[in-house]
Amino acid sequence: MSIDTDREVSASPEPGAPASRGGAPRESHARAWKGPGWGFLVKLLLMMVVNALGVAAILTAYRAESWVILGVMVVGLLIADWIYFSRRTVPLKYLYPGLTFLAVFQIFTLFYTGYVAFTNYGTGHLGSQQQAVDAAMIQNEQRVEDSPSYPLAVVRDGDVLGFAITDEDGFVSVGTPEEPFEVVDGAVVAENGAAVEVPGWEVVPRADLFSDADLQAQVTSLRVPVSDDADDGSIRTREGSTGTIYISTLEWDPAAQTLTDTATGVVYSPTTAAAS
Repeated sequence: MSIDTDREVSASPEPGAPASRGGAPRESHARAWKGPGWGFLVKLLLMMVVNALGVAAILTAYRAESWVILGVMVVGLLIADWIYFSRRTVPLKYLYPGLTFLAVFQIFTLFYTGYVAFTNYGTGHLGSQQQAVDAAMIQNEQRVEDSPSYPLAVVRDGDVLGFAITDEDGFVSVGTPEEPFEVVDGAVVAENGAAVEVPGWEVVPRADLFSDADLQAQVTSLRVPVSDDADDGSIRTREGSTGTIYISTLEWDPAAQTLTDTATGVVYSPTTAAAS
């Protein structure tokens, strides 16, 4: 019996590889460079976007010192690259996106909700006791009767509004809702005592206050603390030209841990809502 050695022996196809009509394995469109090669280019562009977003998330986690999230992002990005550039992970190419969304929006949410529920990491626990006391005292401020009125000018620095007041000695102090009053050198004062030029600040013209209703509402609701101590009160204005002192009706006793309403005599404590 003779054997025809001139006949070509075709190689056996790889497991899972699609076969062509002649029996030879056919290359996937996502890996083929034959023809225009659009499949591979589209996959490459998509993976470039995924890697760019992944690197951005990794850098953000690094700056925030969130090491767990950083580690998860690095591992997840490496797994994604391995899956979509490997020949042997065809099923995972379809499963991995769904598993990723499942982990982020279901599993992580479930465990994080449980973590927050059994810890004090809620919104009501983010502030300190002193911050809560200061907030209560600010909310109960009232104008002090017979308090002196200070010539006032409204100033701004970009989107930040503040007050510039002139004291009895002619010194000009500037403050904002976030920063208490501080004396400013080099300010120019008009005959009525109000500052017309303040270094580093733009003095808002009175005409703007009368013509801009929104600005006028912001100014009348503005509160500038006199000092870092909430007991010293704040300066407020009703018309944008004079400022008066507002003092809280609550008094804080740090030793007894109580707030006393001087107008009604009601005493508030952390454990008792109100006691006479």
